[in-house]
Amino acid sequence: MTTIDPAVLVGTVAGLVTLQLTSLGILVAVLRFFYLRLDRRFAEVDRRFAEVRTDIDHRFTEVRTDIDRRFTEVRTDIDRRFAEVDRRFVEVQAGFADARDDRRRLEEKLDDHGKDLARLQGIVERTYEPHRFTVGSPGTLPAAPGVVPDAPDEPPAGPPAGGRT
Repeated sequence: MTTIDPAVLVGTVAGLVTLQLTSLGILVAVLRFFYLRLDRRFAEVDRRFAEVRTDIDHRFTEVRTDIDRRFTEVRTDIDRRFAEVDRRFVEVQAGFADARDDRRRLEEKLDDHGKDLARLQGIVERTYEPHRFTVGSPGTLPAAPGVVPDAPDEPPAGPPAGGRT
């Protein structure tokens, strides 16, 4: 059998271990390179994500502010319109109240005129109606006081029929 020199064996094992350590070092260096590269990419993605999130938050705030402003404008406009409707309603109610007062006053005047008419009609009936059927022909008004009626056989007083005197 052949004998192997222990120095060769130790040298061979040391060479293999050195080769393995070198391969492991190279592998670690390659892995570290890719890890750092990925880490930079993740950092870039995180930075971009933060920018996008900030931009989205900013835009959301702008949109919300715009919506709040528009809502306030619409609500103010609606409140203004309701106030106008309320004002007009009060005016209409006042108009109805005035119309009711006017109607009441007109009804009172109508009642007063009706009373005046009834009183005048009573005066006329007491003054002229008793003479209606006693003086003159039926359907004619009585003569005014102080005027003597014409005799029935005489022609009426006045200018001649031809219009000449």
